[in-house]
Amino acid sequence: MLIMKKIKLCFLALCVCSSAYAGSFAEPVSTSEPSPFYWEVAGRYSHSCTDIDANHSSPSIHTWGIDLTGLYQVHGPHYLTLRLGYAQGEVRGFELYQVSLMPGYRYEAPLGESMRFFAGAGIGVGVSILSYPGMHSFSHSISSEDDMANLVYSLEIGLKYEIAPSVDVGAALIFHGGISPFPDAEFEHASEEQSAIGIRFGFSGEF
Repeated sequence: MLIMKKIKLCFLALCVCSSAYAGSFAEPVSTSEPSPFYWEVAGRYSHSCTDIDANHSSPSIHTWGIDLTGLYQVHGPHYLTLRLGYAQGEVRGFELYQVSLMPGYRYEAPLGESMRFFAGAGIGVGVSILSYPGMHSFSHSISSEDDMANLVYSLEIGLKYEIAPSVDVGAALIFHGGISPFPDAEFEHASEEQSAIGIRFGFSGEF
C-alpha cells in the first residue's frame, strides 16, 4: 500500500513539472524586422520660375512627368534615395523630353500616428532633348554640345499619410533645376541654366 502511494505521488509530481515547463518546448513567435527598403511612385508638374535670358526672350517651360524612387532607411529618420525621373513639355512648338537619375538624401519625422513630414535633396545627371516634326532632335550639355548629359538638382518638402499598412499617399512641393535647351527667336539651338518649381503627388510603401 505504501508503494502505491509513492507511485501516485511521483506521478503527480511528474505532471506538475511537465505542465510547468511545457512553455519551453513551444515554437518561438516570429518577430521579423521591417524591411529597410521602400518604393515611391509619383506624378509631377512644374514650370520655370526664372527667365533664362537677360532680355526675357526665352519662354517659360511647363513640364509634367513621373518619378520612380527607391529609398533605403539608414537609421531612424534618415534615408538614402535614388530617383529616376521622366518629364515632357512643349517650348515654342518644340517637344521637350527630360530624363534624370539622382541619388539623394531624405529626412522623415512623424506627425501623429498616421502622418509624416519629409524633406530631401538630390543631385545627379539629366538629359534634355528638343524635337520638332520634320526636324532632327538636338540636345545640350553643361560642358559641351556633343554630350547630352548635364547636371541636375532637386529639393523637396512634403507630407505623407498612411492609408493602409505599409502604404502611404503623399504630396510635396519641389524645386529643381539644370540646363534646359530651348529654340531662340530664329529657332536656333540655345540653352541656359534654369530653375523650376512644382508639385509632386503619389504613393509609397515598403518592399
